[in-house]
Amino acid sequence: MTSHPSGSSRAASDIDVRRLYSLSLSQIRKHSELGNYHYKPSPFNIRWIHGYNAKVGVINLNDEGSTIALYAAGNCAVLYNWTTNEMRILQGHKHIVTCIAADSQGKWLVTADSGPENVLIVWDSCDNFPVKTLFSPHGGTNIAKITLSPDAKYLLTIGYREKAVVYWWIWSFGNDEPHRYKHCLFNSID
Repeated sequence: MTSHPSGSSRAASDIDVRRLYSLSLSQIRKHSELGNYHYKPSPFNIRWIHGYNAKVGVINLNDEGSTIALYAAGNCAVLYNWTTNEMRILQGHKHIVTCIAADSQGKWLVTADSGPENVLIVWDSCDNFPVKTLFSPHGGTNIAKITLSPDAKYLLTIGYREKAVVYWWIWSFGNDEPHRYKHCLFNSID
C-alpha cells in the first residue's frame, strides 16, 4: 500500500473517490459552498431554444400561481416561465425527446427519447438535475408513451415493436428493472 503526500492511504482515497462518484449532482450542489450556482455539466450552455415538438405536447405546470410550462424541443426538454420570459433547459438526451410527463405538483418531471440506446430521465424541477436515469428501459424497443402518477410514486412506460409492452416502475426504489410488465398483441384490421 502506497501513501499519498497528504499521508492518507491509497485505499482510503479510492473509497472517497467511489463515494464522490456515487453522489448525484444535486446532492453535491446541496453540500457545496456554491449553493445557488446552477452548473450544468455540458460542453455547451444553451441559453434559448426556438420552437418545440408539437407531437409531444406541452404540460402546464401552473400550481399556486406559477406560470411554467414543460415541453420538448429537439433533444432537450424546456421549462419556460411565460411571465418572467425565462427558460431552464434540461439536457441529457442523445435523441429527440418524444415523451414528457410530470406529477400533479410539477416537482418531478420525466423525459424520454426514442431511438437506439434510448434514455428515460426523471428530473427534480427544483434544481433541474436528473435524479434517475434509465438506459434502454425497454431494451431495443422504442418508447411510445410515459406517464407519472399524481403522487410521483409510479411510472408507466409503453414500448412497441411487433407488440406493445407496458412497464410499471416504482422508480423511487432505485431499481433499473420494472416492477411489473404486460405484453399486448395487436390485431391487424384487414
